[in-house]
Amino acid sequence: GKWSPKCLPLGGNSVWAVAGSPISGVPGGEENENNKRPTILLATSIDSTSMFHEISPGANTAASNILALLLAAELIGSSIQDDVLDGFYGRIAFAFFQGESYGFIGSRLFLKDVVQGFACEGGDEGVASVYKRREDETTTRACLNPLRADLSFQNLGGIRGMIAADQVGNLGGEKSFYVQGGQNSVANGDGSFEGFLAEVMLELSSGENQNDGNNNDDGGYSAQASSVAANDEDNIYPLPPTPLSSLVQLSGGATGGVVLTGYNDAFVAKSLYHSHLDSTKHGMQSIDKDAIAAAATILARTAVAGAYQDENEGVDAATAAAYALELLPNPATSSSEPFETLFTCLFEDGNCDAFLKYASVERANDAKRTGVDLGLGDALGS
Repeated sequence: GKWSPKCLPLGGNSVWAVAGSPISGVPGGEENENNKRPTILLATSIDSTSMFHEISPGANTAASNILALLLAAELIGSSIQDDVLDGFYGRIAFAFFQGESYGFIGSRLFLKDVVQGFACEGGDEGVASVYKRREDETTTRACLNPLRADLSFQNLGGIRGMIAADQVGNLGGEKSFYVQGGQNSVANGDGSFEGFLAEVMLELSSGENQNDGNNNDDGGYSAQASSVAANDEDNIYPLPPTPLSSLVQLSGGATGGVVLTGYNDAFVAKSLYHSHLDSTKHGMQSIDKDAIAAAATILARTAVAGAYQDENEGVDAATAAAYALELLPNPATSSSEPFETLFTCLFEDGNCDAFLKYASVERANDAKRTGVDLGLGDALGS
């Protein structure tokens, strides 16, 4: 008989959202087409692996990056009004991809739909989804084959560039992050968007911007250009293992971005990357909380500068960085309540009260949508 899938494939549990006003859950329509703006995508992986697959805590491999992106989203959302965000030429979006440890499954699935286009067998408008947002007058649309529970991604504009994060919780005892990607563009002065993002990150760490007279206390952390060399064969700079690799491949190199990493041209000593020892328990992994907060600040400001860039790329990196600092003068801190709550949940207790609270809400929502109480599932552990 005809194959009729009913379950999301591995990688289908990735999560994404936008800053500013939400986009419509109904694809198509003149209003949605007019509202499609270039997307600046902040992205990271949400999982890890190890020789013992059931024991993969991923403290630095994954959790540090998740926390940095969540804090960046909180910093932007709490500091900038929606009407300001909606007025940018670009739209800021956040993506947390599943299955990245297994061939970048989550990012390839999502980016293939967005970059190369998605066609639903039952028609581009799909069918009514079980999801419905309170602000939408109509039901969110879905597709049965290939199965997509929500077609809202079809109303995203093209991805202009990606800002990824990798292993930002362990800097090897130093206070330096490294900017990976955009090296060719910066060196050649070709004016590409990925080169612009790289320059913005470096500009944000310049002495002038670190001592701008505002409350910009960065704790001494800064970003510098990676010393990774280009390959001799093709003169291309290799990228760290992040969702950016998927974007570059699926776009045929037409779209790129940058990665903020906690290492230079090699992982720091005792990084415990993809190890069952990558855990804060028993002092196995050393996580720098202030480094994660500093990374969140750099990511948020770079995203704002990227969204501020105009259609003709007429804004230079220094101007864009200064504007981002004006909108986000106060950095994220490791002493804030959101940081402490999320750190506890991600690094120490996966069955924490905050996670249980949100899981209970989703349990009730799913039961209302489907008529079936799926329960809370097994505790995450840590």
